[in-house]
Amino acid sequence: MKRYSFFLLVTIAMMMVACGKSSKGGAEFLDKLGIDADQVQMLADSIDVRIDTTLFHLNNEQGKALLGGIVPEWAEDTVEVEGVASIAAFKKLDNGVSIAFLWQEWGDGGSMYICSYDKDGKFADGMEFINWQALNQSSMEEGSSFFLNWEERCGGNFTNDGFTIHRIYKGMRTDSEMSDFVPQWTIEKKYDYKVDDKGKLTLGDIQLTQVGKVPAEILSLDDLRDLAKTPASDNKVIDKLNQKAATSEVVKADEDSKIFSEVENAIGTIFERNPTGMLQWMVMHPGEQSSLNRFIEKADGFGVIDRETFDAAVEKLSDEAGRAYLRNLTKDWFKSERMNEDGDLDEEYYDDAISTVVYDEEGNPV
Repeated sequence: MKRYSFFLLVTIAMMMVACGKSSKGGAEFLDKLGIDADQVQMLADSIDVRIDTTLFHLNNEQGKALLGGIVPEWAEDTVEVEGVASIAAFKKLDNGVSIAFLWQEWGDGGSMYICSYDKDGKFADGMEFINWQALNQSSMEEGSSFFLNWEERCGGNFTNDGFTIHRIYKGMRTDSEMSDFVPQWTIEKKYDYKVDDKGKLTLGDIQLTQVGKVPAEILSLDDLRDLAKTPASDNKVIDKLNQKAATSEVVKADEDSKIFSEVENAIGTIFERNPTGMLQWMVMHPGEQSSLNRFIEKADGFGVIDRETFDAAVEKLSDEAGRAYLRNLTKDWFKSERMNEDGDLDEEYYDDAISTVVYDEEGNPV
């Protein structure tokens, strides 16, 4: 009886120790950051991550550790992450790599970041899915009797060597704000990601399915936004953007268009993640070799590249001729009509540019 009692006590003690370490297997990387895994959804095979349920809000230390690698400014000591960053779900893969789904709030919306962490719990790689779950309504023009909805939903499942994200993007129309919306077109995409044992992510081919007549501009914009879904470790992303910027839809786009702005946003994201790599690419692709120069020359307009950060990165380059080329390429920054007398973005110009976009009843810009 005494021997039985001894073994029973030992078993209970071991269980208590195990529970103290983590109540969920595979949550060690969260435990190290003081995150209660019981308050975070642990995924099985399917990826059903909702942002309308309880999220575990991260403090500054936790936010910088989990998101600092994909949102570089959050790694800085002066940036406040607390209150805008949360972890929604996580999964530990068979190879020991952990995957986390992290939500960042901004304005009325937000972005879902899917990040990987190595066996020691350190950030390895990641990418961004804007509008993970979104429903946006827009009336077309003053006095119009119809409305459009843009609905976006993401989900997916884990595979033997990674995971797949399924994304549905719909455009819907109604003649009255109170009536049901009728789908006009649907874009369905599947993003297949491989994850190696160090946490590096690789995006394979994106499978596209269209239902209905999707406006050409919508397809072009969606194609450009897929660049954010490319893992941060992909050093070919600049070449991919350069190829997209050479397509006829982008070449024809004027400076006030959504397409022009989307290319600028992509340039800003790539530069933010790897300033030196971006600058070296620019030096190695001068003149007509780059379809991005017309956008970079205007990159100050919507603040997609910070001038101070840009100048500091230029000074780190050892190639004197390269530094001179970059300075000449950006010599007109803060001299464009988009800027006010103080050198800041002219908000009235920005509002006017955005408000000029008008759509017809099928959702096509006119």
